[in-house]
Amino acid sequence: MVGLDVLAAETPPYPLLPVWASEIGACVTVQRTTPATASIAPELVTTGHDVSNCHTRLGTGFNDSLPWSDHPPRCPRFLRGEYTIAGQWNATLGRVRLDFSGSSRRTREAPTAGSWEVQLGGTRWPRGGEVDRRWSCLGSFGVLPSQAASGRCLDEPHPSIGVARAGTHPPPLATEVWRRTLAPSLIALTITSAAAGHQPASSTSSGNSSTGPSTAASWARAIALPAVIVLLCLHSLSAPGYVLQVDSAFGPRSPAINWGFSAPIQLITHLLGGSLAGRFWLAGSLFLCGFGPMVFLRDRPWAAQLFAGALASLNPWVFGRLVEGQWGVVAALGAVFLWLGAWEALQRQPGWRLAFECAVLGWLAATLDQHALGLLVVLAGASLLWRKSWRSASFLRWGATSVGLLGALLVYGWVPFFVGHNLASYSSVKGFTEADLTLFRASASPSYGLWVNLMGLFGFWPERLGRIPLLNQGAPWWPVTTAVLAVTALTGAWLRRDRAWLLPAGVLGLLLAGSTATGPGLAAMVWLMRRLPLLGAFREPEKWSALWLIALVVLGAETLTFLAAKASVGRASKSAISGVVIAGIGLAVLLPGGVDAIRELPVTVVPVSYPATWLRTAAYMKAHVPSSSPVVVLPWELYEPLAFIGHHLATNPAPVVFPGRLLSSQDAQIAGAQNALGPDGIARASLHAMAGSCALQSSLARIGAQWVLVEPAPHGSEDARELLACGFTVRSGRPPGPVLLHR
Repeated sequence: MVGLDVLAAETPPYPLLPVWASEIGACVTVQRTTPATASIAPELVTTGHDVSNCHTRLGTGFNDSLPWSDHPPRCPRFLRGEYTIAGQWNATLGRVRLDFSGSSRRTREAPTAGSWEVQLGGTRWPRGGEVDRRWSCLGSFGVLPSQAASGRCLDEPHPSIGVARAGTHPPPLATEVWRRTLAPSLIALTITSAAAGHQPASSTSSGNSSTGPSTAASWARAIALPAVIVLLCLHSLSAPGYVLQVDSAFGPRSPAINWGFSAPIQLITHLLGGSLAGRFWLAGSLFLCGFGPMVFLRDRPWAAQLFAGALASLNPWVFGRLVEGQWGVVAALGAVFLWLGAWEALQRQPGWRLAFECAVLGWLAATLDQHALGLLVVLAGASLLWRKSWRSASFLRWGATSVGLLGALLVYGWVPFFVGHNLASYSSVKGFTEADLTLFRASASPSYGLWVNLMGLFGFWPERLGRIPLLNQGAPWWPVTTAVLAVTALTGAWLRRDRAWLLPAGVLGLLLAGSTATGPGLAAMVWLMRRLPLLGAFREPEKWSALWLIALVVLGAETLTFLAAKASVGRASKSAISGVVIAGIGLAVLLPGGVDAIRELPVTVVPVSYPATWLRTAAYMKAHVPSSSPVVVLPWELYEPLAFIGHHLATNPAPVVFPGRLLSSQDAQIAGAQNALGPDGIARASLHAMAGSCALQSSLARIGAQWVLVEPAPHGSEDARELLACGFTVRSGRPPGPVLLHR
């Protein structure tokens, strides 16, 4: 086993200039910790390997100019196994290249040779996808000129860097218990309970909408299974700290309430407070995602019900949203299942009660994620065309009533959407261009292409950038389980003709999801957006894959209902065959995506604690900065790779940590897109800050900002240097923490 100690270089004195943690040089020493299993080259080769062409701005994580932007690197989850390692220290850029060969028990893949550039300054190792069939990860930071010249290493690690050891990080005991006991138990429960299938189904004919009345046991299952999945996947939330992901940030201060469609949810999280709110929002989203389909199918045998809850919760589509912090999208999926049940009932028995229920459940889905309105429109339209419900005057009357009531319930969101000027308003949506569509296009599998990837519920665009771990690593056979689930859904559509319309709706979802990843689809979407700007709300088209997921869940459950009925009333041989088929379908749900999701989520979504330097600066601001004075947060970035979360990308947490009237970026700054420049060009001045120019100071003066909070993020040091040279002084804090400046 190999241990890699990250040691910090000496920090030279720099008068009046902050020295950021990300700018402290580092060296790597390679030690032989287990001589019998490793052959180590301990010397550091100072070849000065030039990788400056890769050293582009990494502030937002949306920079498509990086060489690996289309084919991101694939990295091992843990460096564990037997390796031969040689290191190269690049004093100029502060990077270390480690070339290794050998095998890895943890990754289930055996790289024969390759390169791995280690991210220094954190205890997490980066992850990604493939570049030129080599294993490669990048972590970089600048170094001060005097450090570059010396390239010396200290005997002890710098406190701001810490020590990162590869291969010496065994999983926590609690994680191993969950993985080795409860996860297999969940698998066994799903397979055995499905194979048993002793609950009889009263009918499986195409004309009936139910197979039997729901019971207390079905409701208990609808609560128990999602709760178990939440415990399996998110038991890491018991750790102290705050949840901080790419699109969700929580801290000591309650999140502000922005009036829009999600205002009711924001109000709840505001009342709960930062620490509890993040846990409630994340765990509640995953719970609702499994609870919704199980309630929708509560009149089905427990084999079908368990299948629906497991597949809806444990899949790559949901996993990617949980890791990225798009928890509202996950929760809205569960609400759409609940709405679908009410909508079907309204078509069978039109009346005021069901019309009101549809409106309320549609409001819930739109409150959780306004993109769910698009799903509701497609599902409602497809069901009307299939069932020809327009022939019923009663349904038309009560259906229109339900739609009108839904619009009235959402009036608090429509107004700020059309008259507001924030990131989620119509003014921003109509500014989306081809650059947005190109960045947020669906990802294709290197081996199987785009459409197979989408059918497997992969294709989330951060997969292309290597931001989230793939649930099919080490399992090249994953299209087999995808095919099993697709055939199961196709069989369910044939068995239940009244719900067969879900299959073409799901196929439409796949076509929309992959549209902008093809040349003709991209051109068509650009043409449509110019004439109907509201379509830009779906600039991330892979959200439409939810329609395919709904089809897999509902129609697959119908197939299991049929098989469970055969197993309960047929001969022993037929019952055994049905049980084996049900067990195979259950395994297709869990392998590889389901089991990998259970394994990856607890180590990927982990609460973090804000450093003491952040909290001290926040306390100083509360005591000394007038509440009416604007405080500009620099660098002007919406997303930042912060050191205390291992330099992983996260939304700027300043609003949930620091008090006062903060002015911070609300723009993702996509290359080629129409990016907001901020008040009086602060964004441009910050992005091109140069000592002595005072352009940034002039922009701040025009808006009357005398206070500036500089966070320890990339490009922050340049902003601080310019402001310090233009009359600003340090009032609180010092690197490697945030610094409060005043003029």
